[in-house]
Amino acid sequence: QGEGIMTPTVSSDAKEGKQSAVLKGKINIRGFYFTPEIPHRLTCYLKANKSVDITVQLSGQFDGKGKVEEKTFKVGLEWTPIRMDYLPPKALYTNLSVTFTVPESATALLDSVSFRPVKPQISSLH
Repeated sequence: QGEGIMTPTVSSDAKEGKQSAVLKGKINIRGFYFTPEIPHRLTCYLKANKSVDITVQLSGQFDGKGKVEEKTFKVGLEWTPIRMDYLPPKALYTNLSVTFTVPESATALLDSVSFRPVKPQISSLH
């Protein structure tokens, strides 16, 4: 079994742009870039065909050691903003992915995904 690039079904119902990805069941997205030891924030928008709980999991391997952050979000008929923070540790060999788990009875849409460093708070020197 070879590994392929995620080519999801798309919808013209989008939060931003012209398309969103259709999610059913468990979907894993790989290939996130990051800077080690700098806090990052995953942001996206989710929308479902009915009110459901969708689990979002950030999972990485760092020199063979796993690090997982997982949260469940209530998602309904309106675009719901999703935010999760993650601190990638320093490592020579890494991979990082995000998994969305949608209940079997539902379909969800995913749009505007980003994984960016969180700007540090600047404190005054008074």
